[in-house]
Amino acid sequence: MSQGTAVYEIEAGDAAQVLCRVLGLFAQQDRPLASVVAHSHGDKIQAMLRLRDVDVQRAQVLAEKLRALATVESVAFTFSPARSLPGRRLRRAENAQHVAAGHLADVRG
Repeated sequence: MSQGTAVYEIEAGDAAQVLCRVLGLFAQQDRPLASVVAHSHGDKIQAMLRLRDVDVQRAQVLAEKLRALATVESVAFTFSPARSLPGRRLRRAENAQHVAAGHLADVRG
């Protein structure tokens, strides 16, 4: 199966345990996250999680498990297959950082 990177954008109610539950889901499956960014805005928490070296089926299952967590209101999920050329991977990572920075600016606004 093809490995790649999954990005999850989560919106949840601002409950004290929501981040622990989200991170615990990945910990239970021994899946270390490449990055986690979370912000609290009023009564909502918005988080973006990046998981590398995962196949698309496992990534989809994790998205469904996230959606089933209490207080999670929405989960947007994208998957990018890994590329074999190192230069492409670097460019894609740079683009992903720009996208992530733009997304976080939108979240803060």
